[in-house]
Amino acid sequence: PRHLSFVDALALLPALTRRDLEALYWAGLEDYLFSNPVSRSFSRTARILPIDPGSAPRRSLALAAACVERGYSLIWFPEGQRSPDGALQRLRPGIGLVLAAQPVPVVPVWIDGTREVMAPGQRFPRPGRRIRVIVGDPVPPETYGSEEREIVKALQAALEDLGGRSESGA
Repeated sequence: PRHLSFVDALALLPALTRRDLEALYWAGLEDYLFSNPVSRSFSRTARILPIDPGSAPRRSLALAAACVERGYSLIWFPEGQRSPDGALQRLRPGIGLVLAAQPVPVVPVWIDGTREVMAPGQRFPRPGRRIRVIVGDPVPPETYGSEEREIVKALQAALEDLGGRSESGA
């Protein structure tokens, strides 16, 4: 999914069934979601994989690949950070590395409105804002290729296409 806010994961929940959730892991930044005993306990219960792009990127990518290899779905925010200005950022290479190791269909998701609910730096959410989630068609491995850069480029294009549909109201 596109990443705008800390509430993006919550925005995705209505689009998921109980069965989806039972077969699902989330990728989450270790610094935020594993920083103290309470958040660590929550993260383990919510099946969040600790991602540390700074000091342990290989471990993070190996965890993600192992998760997919075992048949679980994985929600991964491929921009690697919340967008500082609301624009779609360039996707980081991590998603390409994971999918080169474990080629599976990828479902692109465009999220709109979560930045207005809780922008980066904002401490509390603002209720009453409209959030829209557009779930794209799965992108099969044979479409995105086997080379990391090709994969990232194909997924970037898929997200941009969803963003274009969002702007046109489709």
